Amino acid sequence: MSLCVPHPCFNSCFEFCSRASQLPAKRESTFYCFSSFIICKYALDKYLERKGMTMQIKWVIVGTILVIVIMDSYKPIVIAEEDAVKKDFLAEYEPSALKLADYYSNLRMRFAVSEQDFPSRKDRVDYEIVYMANGSLYRLDSPNRDSTGNLVPGSRFVRVVTPELSFIVSKRANDAIYSIHTIDQDYSTMLETLRLNAKAPFAPYCFYETFIPELIKKKTCKIRAPVKIPGKDLMKLDFELQLPGKLGLLVGWMLFAPGDCWALQEYACGTSGRFPNEDCSRCVVVYDGKDAEIPIVKQVEQWVENREKRTRIISLKVLEMRPGPVPASEFTLDAFGIQIGKATSNRWLLLYVLLGILATFLALVFRYLAKRHSKLTESKDS
Repeated sequence: MSLCVPHPCFNSCFEFCSRASQLPAKRESTFYCFSSFIICKYALDKYLERKGMTMQIKWVIVGTILVIVIMDSYKPIVIAEEDAVKKDFLAEYEPSALKLADYYSNLRMRFAVSEQDFPSRKDRVDYEIVYMANGSLYRLDSPNRDSTGNLVPGSRFVRVVTPELSFIVSKRANDAIYSIHTIDQDYSTMLETLRLNAKAPFAPYCFYETFIPELIKKKTCKIRAPVKIPGKDLMKLDFELQLPGKLGLLVGWMLFAPGDCWALQEYACGTSGRFPNEDCSRCVVVYDGKDAEIPIVKQVEQWVENREKRTRIISLKVLEMRPGPVPASEFTLDAFGIQIGKATSNRWLLLYVLLGILATFLALVFRYLAKRHSKLTESKDS
């Protein structure tokens, strides 16, 4: 049996292919693909001529190899180009975003919220929220809502998010003390929920509940190189985000001000195929002055736009802001008159009650089994 030994030129062909997959430019990749094709064709001419195969078979093999070369070489280049765009943008943007996050994570802010489904209806709801932060410690104090979603006057609903212990406490209008609503929740999940409900202090550096650098670093997110807006100190960043499951592709853009610590000015997004005409989510952030290099948030407007008609309008206006970390004591259960020891003792009490019920149940079962065994023994003896 004779062995089919590949022609030495095949090695050169595959070496060229591997080099093509590592090139940063498509033009150079095309050159190496074409070179690979010529070398491969020459090798096959000699090899198939020796084997006596037909010209049709030769071209089928050459065409197949050429397709494989092109598919294998271009895909890594596209990924490399996308990664390069992300890397270049984050190198300039992320340090500024971290400065914004640090500033707005160490202050106390009070802001008014206005909610309205349709501008033509008299369904506007107004209330105030108090936001406090100290590094990784966050607190959001807002009115409570009933089961139908309506605000309850005089009630409070407080979210506290810390790495050690995150919890929610609430108080009804006539109650003198707070009660625990939720405790021991995941830090990341609670922080994202707090960002969605607070909006104003997170608007300069977050897209909804996500820190913008973290969003861009996701493999499911693609961006184009930012473009400068003519005549303005603004940069526009187009992006695509693959949503989980069958939610589809989210497309949109963000507008940043490089001269104002790259603070987010505006964004628009929607589902691919419907954006920007239908169900387009819009947000505009208004600033008033600076504290050193940090722009100060004054107002945030958020709405959904359908062919220029606005619905679900939310407006947040900052009433008071005091920079500087809030004392850590404000982020504990003690701040609401709740002792952790008491909460723990209640848990142990519940556990003891459950164990008591279980012990009683087991005692009744064993008693029943003992009686049954005794009756069976008596019947056998008789």
